[in-house]
Amino acid sequence: MESLTGYSNYNILYMDYIFDNIDNNIINNIKEQIDNKNVLVVGMGGGNDVLMAYMIANYLGNTENIMYANCSTIREGNKYISKNEVMDNTITEINNILYKFKDFDNLSFKASNIMIKEEDKTYKTLLTEQLVYEITGVNPYIIMLNNIPYNKFEDIDQSDIYNYTYSTLKIITTVLNYLKIDIVIGIDTGGDSISGGTDFIHDVISSRDQQVLNAFRICYSKNIINKFYHIVLAPCCDGETSSEDMINAILNKNTEWPTIYHSIPVNNKNFIGAFSLNDLINNPYILHIIDTYTGESRTPSYINYALQYQKNNNYVKEINNENIIQDNKILIKRHGNIQLIFYEWFTIGILFDYNKEYKSNDNENQIIEEILNK
Repeated sequence: MESLTGYSNYNILYMDYIFDNIDNNIINNIKEQIDNKNVLVVGMGGGNDVLMAYMIANYLGNTENIMYANCSTIREGNKYISKNEVMDNTITEINNILYKFKDFDNLSFKASNIMIKEEDKTYKTLLTEQLVYEITGVNPYIIMLNNIPYNKFEDIDQSDIYNYTYSTLKIITTVLNYLKIDIVIGIDTGGDSISGGTDFIHDVISSRDQQVLNAFRICYSKNIINKFYHIVLAPCCDGETSSEDMINAILNKNTEWPTIYHSIPVNNKNFIGAFSLNDLINNPYILHIIDTYTGESRTPSYINYALQYQKNNNYVKEINNENIIQDNKILIKRHGNIQLIFYEWFTIGILFDYNKEYKSNDNENQIIEEILNK
């Protein structure tokens, strides 16, 4: 679990620098760049990223040119909602990869009747996306990705990684062209998109966040979009990354993970700075969703705990009869991981942009050329 033991002095200083230099002008400056531009704010990892994508989109401006979306999959195995029920009765196909929810009167069930502080009801479904639609009244785009046919802890065949990467890149490129997007703002809650996290430990490129992140970067380098921003909200809040690893990732240290496919060249990202989530999350719809529907061990809830503690150091939160706020840190038990993380991480967002000169490898170049030439 997290402590200062083993930290380099430089990393401690850099972490303090981030926490002491919160500047909401960096997110406000984006507002100045999006007038008369088609903007897509998209949750890259699915799940609760859709709520955070709505939060950012709403903060940037409630206008028709600012759209929000989630990269999602629907799988069998959820005991509450079948895949067929979701596909047939809740969403409408725009094209074979892009969907929206039906009008309220045509939904066969209401997510708000199902998602009451339950941890397992949302997995393998679009319940979280539907709930955000029901509460806010703003319909998200659903970008339907394919599943990689492996358990995340298994070794993955190179040909399957190529096919999965081709599929993801083709889907993302098609969506951006169809919606005529100028600027993409990719949202990742927790930060495994830059740290690697613990999913797909044998081949990080196979995780959804990495697939989508690299697809957007390639599209930017090929002028399919004019600008790509990458926002990591509440770094470490998913329990997959320690503070030390997160600092290393931000500093571009130890972040080219070995993979059958290739090493991910994340070292061309530019750290712009950190901004506070307090004003952004202070939205009645978002707070209502977190307070009423979100499970207490889900990432938006941890963000809320940290912000409450930031306002009042006497704030106490117990999960399973255990106080999770300890010595300015928050205890997280998720995905089989146990982390004790400095609470300040959960109160900020981190903004990156990327150098346009993305050094695609041969496989990626072949994929993008095939797509663009069709």
